[in-house]
Amino acid sequence: MAVLPTPTGNPTTNEQLTSASWQNQPLTPATATQTEAIVSGELGSAKAAAFKTWLTSAMQQDPTLTPNEAIAVYLTGSDVATGTGAVASLTGNTATATGQAALAAVSNPLDFLGNIAGFFNALVEKNTWIRVAEVLAGGMVLYLGLKYSFQGTGVHTAAKETHKTAKKALKIAEFIPK
Repeated sequence: MAVLPTPTGNPTTNEQLTSASWQNQPLTPATATQTEAIVSGELGSAKAAAFKTWLTSAMQQDPTLTPNEAIAVYLTGSDVATGTGAVASLTGNTATATGQAALAAVSNPLDFLGNIAGFFNALVEKNTWIRVAEVLAGGMVLYLGLKYSFQGTGVHTAAKETHKTAKKALKIAEFIPK
């Protein structure tokens, strides 16, 4: 659902669904214009024109339609008569609506195992190992390209000196008691 701004800022979804603000009051010409502007900003002017036509018809069918309900019904594609009842039952109890959405999202608590099985299934696929080989080959080409492009330059000399210093430090570290 689109966030419907107010003069004091953007309320939380729970505040929007349960407050007595303009978003939850029956539509008037002014709030219809504001709602159309929000839809235009969210979905673009082409869809806003279709929404404006739909909203005019919807306001005639249900004079108690609120901006929240209008946007929700329009986005779900249901008709005004059945859509507003469903939206009203959900917006009347946000905790229940959130719980129903959570239950719908997790119909089977073991669904996550499918992702793990998919990972192991990918390990035995030929294309996975072809991709791994391509990445390794690309890394080697990059390493060799950089190595030979800096050979004989100041960067190469500095890297050699750093390498010698690191080797000496490792030799010294071998003799330090642990």
